[in-house]
Amino acid sequence: MNEETIFADPKDFWYYTQNCLTCRDVEDTDEVNHRLVTFLTTVATHIKIHVNDDQDLYRCGLYLVDSPLYVENTVFCVAKELTLLLMDQLPQSVKLVLSYMLLLDCKRDSSTLQVIQDHRGFEVFYRSLHSLFETLAVMDGDSGDSGTVGTMKKTCTAQLDTLFQMCKFLSISAEELAIMDTFFVNYIFESLVVTDIEEDMLNASKFRFILAVNEQFMIACRDDPKLENRVFTTIQQHVSSRNFSECLLVFFNRVEDTCLQIMISKILYLILTTPDTMDLFYHNDLNVLVDVLLRELTNLSEEEENTRNTFLRVLHPLLKNEQFAQTPYKKDQLRNILRYFAGESENKFWNQTETTQRLAKRCLSVAWLQDKPATEEKQPDEVQPSPTDSSPTTPRLPYLELIHSNDSQTSLASISKKRPPPPLPRKAMRIIGGPSPQVTARTIR
Repeated sequence: MNEETIFADPKDFWYYTQNCLTCRDVEDTDEVNHRLVTFLTTVATHIKIHVNDDQDLYRCGLYLVDSPLYVENTVFCVAKELTLLLMDQLPQSVKLVLSYMLLLDCKRDSSTLQVIQDHRGFEVFYRSLHSLFETLAVMDGDSGDSGTVGTMKKTCTAQLDTLFQMCKFLSISAEELAIMDTFFVNYIFESLVVTDIEEDMLNASKFRFILAVNEQFMIACRDDPKLENRVFTTIQQHVSSRNFSECLLVFFNRVEDTCLQIMISKILYLILTTPDTMDLFYHNDLNVLVDVLLRELTNLSEEEENTRNTFLRVLHPLLKNEQFAQTPYKKDQLRNILRYFAGESENKFWNQTETTQRLAKRCLSVAWLQDKPATEEKQPDEVQPSPTDSSPTTPRLPYLELIHSNDSQTSLASISKKRPPPPLPRKAMRIIGGPSPQVTARTIR
């Protein structure tokens, strides 16, 4: 079939799309290659004709990944799709279809991620995105979501999501991370915006990728101290970090995925413990972080010890911020919940582990949380806790004295909702100027 052929009747299009993947000999790579390319170009040609939304793309994707042709030749098909993505002259609609098919396959079968990585997938997606970012930067005045720009944005979303999946489940090498240049990282930060539109998939994909690739940099820097964490360097040196700090607040308040909560916590820990960035947030923004951490610590069940300990590790440098010493915020609520975790409360619904108690006591040692000034004791290096051996039916931590508070942000009516509307962060942020030293990875401790 000529790829320029257009089906007027949608029934004819869907019939042809499904049946063009029928292969007489699935071991004949020439026929497999021909039918795969025919399928991809046919779907791409009918974008905005019979393929009008994500549901239509999903239907096409199922035709492909469930076909015997693809199932029996997954490695060959993935390698072919990655090769096509590197073709500069390939129509943008075809790149969109390619990107979507690969993402769908990864989400249905995580083993495909390893196949992609084995065929230099991280570099392929990086170079494809780099080219898209360069074009979008030039077309900055056209912010529409239709036509060429809209297709490019959807392609970026699919490719960023695939990279996020790779960073989440695989180990990205230092060599792969090193190919990321300043333009690539800066563009993501500069184009990242704070939005109340939950359907803004591209913005969410950029943010998730930043979190995941920062995690990979932190891991890689342990073995290669010379490797620069370009994500955190951008936060240190670039004014575009303003939008990122606001996105951190909004997403940290909304996200329910534990993995993303941990990723956000790690980057918050870096920000709060690095001299060049510890003043990144305004006092009102720090209050928002305290509100979110209080809510999350209250809602966690006994078996979620690792997440609880991560939040306590982030809470300590947050409470040490000198702005709190001048205007203590939620002092009584913080002391109540920290005393519970430290094993100093009369209310005991489960026994806290030694690590949890030590982390809670470290937070309580902050001077402004005490009745009178006290010198903070030095704590030994943290060790990664092992999961608690508890029943999934363990009752959740009660709201303790928080339920008696008249504060609108901590009243029972407010905190009983799992995800209340986020407090609005300040629209401005201090700009930390001047050069900054190279940051190496540190363990949240």
